[in-house]
Amino acid sequence: MKQDSDLFWILLAFVVGWVLVAGLISTLGGWWSLARRFPLPDQQGTVLEHFGWRSLSLNYITSYRSCVNITLTELGVVLKITLLFSAFHKPIFFRWSDISNPEYIKGLFGTMRLVFYLGCTRVAVGGTPAERINSKLSNPSLQPTQNLGG
Repeated sequence: MKQDSDLFWILLAFVVGWVLVAGLISTLGGWWSLARRFPLPDQQGTVLEHFGWRSLSLNYITSYRSCVNITLTELGVVLKITLLFSAFHKPIFFRWSDISNPEYIKGLFGTMRLVFYLGCTRVAVGGTPAERINSKLSNPSLQPTQNLGG
């Protein structure tokens, strides 16, 4: 009986710790403030492309590695954290016009990254989502190709 009680408290402590760390990461990194400033509306527009399990960083502080789903729509971009890490990480939607100071730069090891600002928050994303967002910003009439596979 004592083992069952110990296991319960260990699991409870783990879950509470997980949620608290997620809240701390969200608050310090800037996701929480972005989600409050750019909440997910009922209508985001037609989906142009979806990229699952991608990475991005916020404000040099927080790096979300392979846990962000990025959806490009005709009206803007949706960012959602995968379920396992979603505590204190509400979805974010920002319009194309909300993006400021975009720079498509070469990162470490020659990888290309798109760095831009949403208000005062620095956002950096790499890979195919960076290419597609950069293309859309460079040519607003350009419609990215459908990519539901990631």
